[in-house]
Amino acid sequence: MIAPPAQTPSSQVQAQQEESASALRIRVAAIFAEHRSRLIPTHSKEARAARLYPMLYVGFALPVILVLCFVSLPCFVPDEANHLLRADQVSCGEVIGESAQGAEAGGQVDSGLLRLANGFSRLRNRWKARYTGAAHPPARISLREFQSLETIQWSGSAKWAGFGNTAIYPPTSYLPQAAGLWMGARFGLSVLHTIFLARLLTALCAMALGCWAIAICGSGRLLLAVVLLLPQTLYLYASMSQDAMLIAYTLCGLALVSRAVTESRLLSSSELPLALCFFLMCAAARPPLLLLSAVLLLPPLCLRRTRRETLRTLGCLALLAAVTLAWSWRAKHLGPLTTWNGGNPPAQVIYVQHHLSQVPGIALHTIKADWGKLLFSMIGCFGYLDTFLPGMAYPLFLELLVAAVLLDSRRRRVRPALALLVVASVAGVVAVMYALEYLIATPPGGGHALGMQGRYLLPLLPALGLLGVVLPRPREWGRPALVLVLAGIVDLRLPLILASEFYHQSLWGVLQMIW
Repeated sequence: MIAPPAQTPSSQVQAQQEESASALRIRVAAIFAEHRSRLIPTHSKEARAARLYPMLYVGFALPVILVLCFVSLPCFVPDEANHLLRADQVSCGEVIGESAQGAEAGGQVDSGLLRLANGFSRLRNRWKARYTGAAHPPARISLREFQSLETIQWSGSAKWAGFGNTAIYPPTSYLPQAAGLWMGARFGLSVLHTIFLARLLTALCAMALGCWAIAICGSGRLLLAVVLLLPQTLYLYASMSQDAMLIAYTLCGLALVSRAVTESRLLSSSELPLALCFFLMCAAARPPLLLLSAVLLLPPLCLRRTRRETLRTLGCLALLAAVTLAWSWRAKHLGPLTTWNGGNPPAQVIYVQHHLSQVPGIALHTIKADWGKLLFSMIGCFGYLDTFLPGMAYPLFLELLVAAVLLDSRRRRVRPALALLVVASVAGVVAVMYALEYLIATPPGGGHALGMQGRYLLPLLPALGLLGVVLPRPREWGRPALVLVLAGIVDLRLPLILASEFYHQSLWGVLQMIW
């Protein structure tokens, strides 16, 4: 019998290396499959909703947003002119705004961009003049005015501009806007067409994050999708405002928490840092949202792991708060605080200190005076906050939001008292927002807070979807998708409404004028 040839040392080493490589590939595939099963639902109904809801969202939102990117007049979204200047600053590599002695913070921006922003700001002021009663030119933009602004080119020379209310924001909320401005300037596009490009990139990035959030979300998936289909959300996505990315970041963080709570498990080693990053980017841009990150405590509390896991989450929240406060402290020293409506924070603080007994009355009066306006502006309020949807659209969207919470409930064995954590975090964010508005946007001694806008509530609404884990599941499943269909059908009218309000031409004529 012939013996097999003996293996040489080199062949033995090669065989061992192949076995090690094969074992490594198997291990990597197992890890990928484990994380994929956690980030993407695998149950039949969950998988069906995870595929259907993003498809419905994209099918209705994408055409509306693509048209709005061009039809919506630049600088007509709240504070969009200053967001535009801040995005240009970020595109030049400036992480934070520059301070100016005795003046509001700002920075160096392209003079051509500044000229276009001032041109559209004049149009917006003319729009505002409709309410003064004095003689003024027509509010709608004409073809000649549009063509004069369309010819403005990038100058290549920098000029100082003040934009104190946006210079303090972190660059993470302006990444797609800055990328669009940078590409447009390098490719030789006009300033106006560059803004359109930046809007498109912002909308696509925000929509991509929104689709991912819908796909991975557990309880509250339907509510999250309805919030993304609100006309106000679509209007902000098709703009240069930081609210577009801010809403997307918040929804992604809430979706990760919702998935873990629904599956009765902790956030994985990859999900927890990701959720922290999303909440950090939100809190740095809008500090009251720091309170919303308290929902990260839900997974360990639901599993009654109140020691090691809860302490680890509390440590993460402490780090999140430290970074947020450090950024806010740095931004505070850029310049004087931006105020409006005659606000005077030092005088307002003195008034509150001497009239503490009136604070509950001020809060009740604010709720009574603001709740209707807040709901309207949360669903859709455009232009100079004076352009609205058809009257029946508002009660319809309110009913769709309530139906989304009830139809997407999935009761788990969790303590109902944990719902108080969700409610308290959302209520805390709203209370801090109102307190800040009372300081900086309300005259000293005002009877109720001014300046609160419904768009501030959009990142908070999906958090209420976490309440679905303590609500009973409805008997029927499969009809919730009709909620998204109804919302999408109403959204299709939004470009027509804005075109008829802003321009003399029809929607098709506006698109032909732009291109």
